[in-house]
Amino acid sequence: MARQYKRCIKRRSAAQKASIIKARGVHTRKLEEGEGSKDKENILPPETPLIDNRLKNKVKEGQCRYWNERRKIKRMREKGDEQKREVKRLKDDNYQLRVELTRTEKELAETANSSIGVIHAQQQRLALQAAEHTRVIKSQAALAKRCKRFAGIKSEAEKRGYARALKRGKSFHLRHKGVYTSEARSIARQLVASGTAEKHVGTAIQEIGKLMGVEVKEKMSRRTAGRTVLEQGVAADIQLGYDMVMTDSTFVLVIQ
Repeated sequence: MARQYKRCIKRRSAAQKASIIKARGVHTRKLEEGEGSKDKENILPPETPLIDNRLKNKVKEGQCRYWNERRKIKRMREKGDEQKREVKRLKDDNYQLRVELTRTEKELAETANSSIGVIHAQQQRLALQAAEHTRVIKSQAALAKRCKRFAGIKSEAEKRGYARALKRGKSFHLRHKGVYTSEARSIARQLVASGTAEKHVGTAIQEIGKLMGVEVKEKMSRRTAGRTVLEQGVAADIQLGYDMVMTDSTFVLVIQ
């Protein structure tokens, strides 16, 4: 049941009072015309109330219900306005949330794409490192095997070198590809400078080789021994001329 509020009696203005008096006069005239009597005693005075107490109470209760309903309607309207504002605020919040959700989804997609790229790069790097690790392990294994074989290879090389040295020590060649070597020419010049005849240079070289335990197969002729000595003189003259040209000294030739 709606709560009944005590209604305050409003003060009537002069115009309202005049209207009430006029209405009472009209009512009085209607009563006189209906009864057909001119008797003033049966006519209620204008100021006499025509409504009994029960009607007043009913009117008062009706007014109270009216005012209660008005207040209830007013409260309902205010509540409806508040609910409308709340709905509007919720719609705004929902819009903001949808915008935030869209931005978050975009950021999540970008993050996922970047993460996928980083993961792919890391996987490629790990694959390269694994391949490099495998290659290093294989090279280490190969080097270990080579180190194990190195001792045998070294001993075999020493044996071959020793055999080659023994083979080379038994024979000595004065010529290489048909041309006398610089060592053979130098020996020939040393023998000629020490007093050996040019025609005996070849025989002397062979005899010296026999004494040293080396076999000299070729025999230098007299003409070759003479050419080696001549070549030394020509080379000495050329060297002298070159040194004279390259020096900064001044030579004065006096002819008498």
